[in-house]
Amino acid sequence: MGHRNKDKSNRHARFERMHTMYCGRIYNFVLKITHGNAYMAEEITQIVFMKL
Repeated sequence: MGHRNKDKSNRHARFERMHTMYCGRIYNFVLKITHGNAYMAEEITQIVFMKL
């Protein structure tokens, strides 16, 4: 495996761990501040992870 592929694989693994750890927390926080708007909570959670 080349150095570049290994770096990409490591980044992907770190992203997956971060997503697993924080997705639910972020979603629940946004759900609370949007007064239960599940659509907005999903959209904002997705945007947060797209920005990483």
